[in-house]
Amino acid sequence: MSAEEWNRAEARRAANRLGDQWKKNPWLRGSTIDLGKHECAFRDALGGLDVDTLPTAVLDWLRWRHRRTQIDRQDGAAWQRAVAQDLPRRVADAGPRPADAGGRETRPCAQPRTWRVDASERRGASKRTLPDKPKAARVQRGKGYGRRGRPRTQPAGENEQAELSRVYRENAAVLEPIMAVVPDEANQLAVLRTLRDYLAQPADSEACKRWLAVVAAARA
Repeated sequence: MSAEEWNRAEARRAANRLGDQWKKNPWLRGSTIDLGKHECAFRDALGGLDVDTLPTAVLDWLRWRHRRTQIDRQDGAAWQRAVAQDLPRRVADAGPRPADAGGRETRPCAQPRTWRVDASERRGASKRTLPDKPKAARVQRGKGYGRRGRPRTQPAGENEQAELSRVYRENAAVLEPIMAVVPDEANQLAVLRTLRDYLAQPADSEACKRWLAVVAAARA
């Protein structure tokens, strides 16, 4: 690890430590974000609220909310919700400013990393400024039988029942000794479905493996 990488990692750890300290003392001095040229717009968006009266942890959180809802993306509803609902609650939870609000000074060699928002700084660029990636299609559980859960032993519909009956007729010589040791109808359906899948895709290693397991279990 290079010296630069170590310093970045240590700055992140310092930011995490500051976050933990804020849980105990929200008024402790420090910050993890610098809005840079957006600071004036941030203060204007608060409608005259004196940010210097806010608990330090709350102010840091509010700057991050401004970045995410007004700079990286334009989400006016989320910003208004943060100011009107979340901010008063966080200020109340922080309690009054303690006499020793400053706390101990952080050592210069362990200053928390400050994320800058200026677009000119490469590290300050946020992934939120990029277009949303298309969502992947929702995964449906099951093995293609149109049902959720464990489809191999679920009752067959009318069309599937006809298909499985055909599979049985065409492969009766193979299936009869297997069906003789299968205890119930649900597991017999599983056997038929397994053979159907194997016959439909004989080159599919998984389908072949499942069918060989059925045969091995019947001979055991």
